[in-house]
Amino acid sequence: MEESYVMLKPGRTASEPLASEIMERLTRETGAKIIAKGEFYLTPELVDEHYAHIVGRSFYPEMREYMLSGPVVGFVLEGADGLVSRIRESIGATNCSTVGSIRYDYIENREFITANVIHASGSVDEAHDEIKRFDKFLEEVE
Repeated sequence: MEESYVMLKPGRTASEPLASEIMERLTRETGAKIIAKGEFYLTPELVDEHYAHIVGRSFYPEMREYMLSGPVVGFVLEGADGLVSRIRESIGATNCSTVGSIRYDYIENREFITANVIHASGSVDEAHDEIKRFDKFLEEVE
């Protein structure tokens, strides 16, 4: 079994039908189940830690502001080996160019692609780090 961390970005609160629709689609497309979930606000320090690999990029200040603009919904998916890859395939490219992907289908502003709707771990090691980072905000799902 493999686990991965996924986060619906601001504007996709757990109480909104769209969040449920995205989570249901992701579990259906990947064959995974949600084992932990939580809605919470990121702190500036947590955003900087989570996105440390892109802090120096020109678009980072705008993306950071976006990530602090409202609550996020984080969740952990569990499924068969290869889950991280299946999730990445389902959500599509960061630039929202993969037709039929979650990022493509739910983008609100194609001019601001860093405000795409969803984040997912890029590797198994990254998933472990992210699950540990956000664990205090998540509750087990029965």
